[in-house]
Amino acid sequence: MKGVYFCAMLRKSLIQTFILVFLSTLKSLAGYYYDFNSRCQKAYQAYTAFRITDANQLLEAELKEHPNNLIAVYLYSYDDAFTLLFRGDPAELKRRRNNLSIRMNILDKGDKSSPWYAYTKATLYFHWAAINIRFNDMTAAANLFRKSYNNLKENQGRFPNFKQNNILLGVAEGMIGTIPNNYRWMVNLLGFKGSVKSGNTRIANYLNDNSTDLLKEETIVYYCYFKSILFSEPGMAFEYLDANKIDVRNNQLLAFTKANIALNNNRSKVAMNVLNNMNKGSSYMEVPAFQFELGQAALFSLDDDCIIYFSRFLNTTKNNYFIKEAYQKMSQYYWVTGNKAKADEYKRYCLQYGTAITDGDKQALRYAKNPDYPNATLLKIHFLCDGGNYLSASQVIKNYDKADFSNIADQLEFTYRNAQIYHALGQQQLAIAYFQETIQMGSERSEHYAARAALELGNIYEDMGQSALAIKRYNECIDMKNHDYENSLEQKAKAALNRLK
Repeated sequence: MKGVYFCAMLRKSLIQTFILVFLSTLKSLAGYYYDFNSRCQKAYQAYTAFRITDANQLLEAELKEHPNNLIAVYLYSYDDAFTLLFRGDPAELKRRRNNLSIRMNILDKGDKSSPWYAYTKATLYFHWAAINIRFNDMTAAANLFRKSYNNLKENQGRFPNFKQNNILLGVAEGMIGTIPNNYRWMVNLLGFKGSVKSGNTRIANYLNDNSTDLLKEETIVYYCYFKSILFSEPGMAFEYLDANKIDVRNNQLLAFTKANIALNNNRSKVAMNVLNNMNKGSSYMEVPAFQFELGQAALFSLDDDCIIYFSRFLNTTKNNYFIKEAYQKMSQYYWVTGNKAKADEYKRYCLQYGTAITDGDKQALRYAKNPDYPNATLLKIHFLCDGGNYLSASQVIKNYDKADFSNIADQLEFTYRNAQIYHALGQQQLAIAYFQETIQMGSERSEHYAARAALELGNIYEDMGQSALAIKRYNECIDMKNHDYENSLEQKAKAALNRLK
């Protein structure tokens, strides 16, 4: 009886194996398909954690077992995107330049009746649009963004219930909504439509949808930048990350996001805490930007470790972006701490190395070309304010009056810093008065203080529910031209206007 039972079980096992092999063969014979299985999900999560090698190994195993699964081909694009965006190596770009066409040729063979067909292609176009922006090829970036957008819009029309489409379409609509007015004709000509509000709604809805976990990591990043930059609500981004216990220890993309938002919103202690507690195992990709961020966080606390971090950044970065800015910050630190010889040395390096493409590098070049140094007291206050150390800044600034500074630029900064400190400490009426004085003094000057004052006044009036005054100040910020950080300040003001519509 035992033999009969054994034979029956063996026969059943063989039949089940045959069925599985048969179905797998049919799947293969049917052509390419899309299966976002558990191994592919693990690969995606490894990519967003910056464990690039681990992710690639998972996809190699997937394609060996399921060579026609186009989700694996699509996911390989995250290797290109994260490696090139966060390392910025021109030699690496040259080696990978053909990856877009190679992967696209494979994706073109996919099933057009699946919503993943257009979405995977849109993602590759979107990734390479971002990569070309990173390497300052704006023409190629615009063309690729157009292709990505068109695929997303077509996909939305054909498959309105395909939830993942809302991720990148939301980002695209948000970007379209912040394009400056002098380029609106081109947007209309190309048929682009979107706003910050519509983009944010798509992303928020997808993030809050508990029926799927796919692609949630990058959606969190987009949501946080929408809140912090396009809506000028960084507190909402931090609240989301903290309330949902987002893993910023083991996922370096999310760690970078939180630290970056913190640094851009006067929370250097938050940034330092995130960066110091991040998992730094050998399986993670080296990202020079983390050292730059650590340098900034230390500088804003007037900590001499900033020199170590900036030096590490300069020794590991593979591109010419933020080089001048790093040397500028090192020079400024030495100037504030009384070491003029070192300040002079790094000022020369700032003039000699790197490019002047980003707003920060442009400003750094102007610093290097100026034979004079900024007022050391004001620079110290500047750093403390940028780090969110407002009480320390107030203790320094209270010992001075505007008359203590001899030139108009210093008086302008002194006025603005008073406004910034009073605003941070909750003394709004004094803040408003100093912001208004800053605008009156500096609206025609090249320093950014007047434009930033108009932006911050707009924020204050918006918080007070006085929309008309807020709109007036945001437009005032946009109308000021030829000043430092013009592009970034104009974008923030424009996003604020879109928020109020």
